Amino acid sequence: MRRRILLFVLLASIMAIGVGATVAAASRSDGGDRAWTTASASEEELIANVLRETLHARAVAARTFDVSGIVANVVDDPSVPLTAKQRAVLARIDPNALPKGQLTSELAFYAFWKRGDEAFTRVQQARERGVAANPTDLAAAMPRRSDPLYDLPLSVHSVAISGDHAYMEAETDAVYYRVTLVKRGERWFIAGEDTTSRN
Repeated sequence: MRRRILLFVLLASIMAIGVGATVAAASRSDGGDRAWTTASASEEELIANVLRETLHARAVAARTFDVSGIVANVVDDPSVPLTAKQRAVLARIDPNALPKGQLTSELAFYAFWKRGDEAFTRVQQARERGVAANPTDLAAAMPRRSDPLYDLPLSVHSVAISGDHAYMEAETDAVYYRVTLVKRGERWFIAGEDTTSRN
């Protein structure tokens, strides 16, 4: 069980660095000679709110596995491909998943975690009955988060726009974010993310 928890912590750390993350350099250069301009105050707020909503949605998913908020704000986009590290993580947690992008990776991660939580519940139930837990469940057990839901304040450092792409740097007390967004219709969506833990 301890070994499985350590593996989960490692996978969660990689997710924080970006299951579906893209390196900041790729975010700024995917258009070759693409020209970047500083976002207006109103556009910056719209873009920042996408990250705020996504962070809240991830916190909800970590406790309930409801990913609807993630689906509403995150997309796969061919202009923002997964890195080799991300593809490796995705292959490990869901060998059948195609490495399409950020959304595919995030959904695979929470599905993986949900399976681990279900295994954890079966282990607990077996112990309550005084019987041996299934070894497969013991190996897979990963409980969901049970701490209260909370949102950390987000400080935005910069937002640049180039056509239907945007690049933002922002931080909470825990994480520094470098985010690539794409515009579809009138809405911005997260298509890639690179993070650095502040702990």
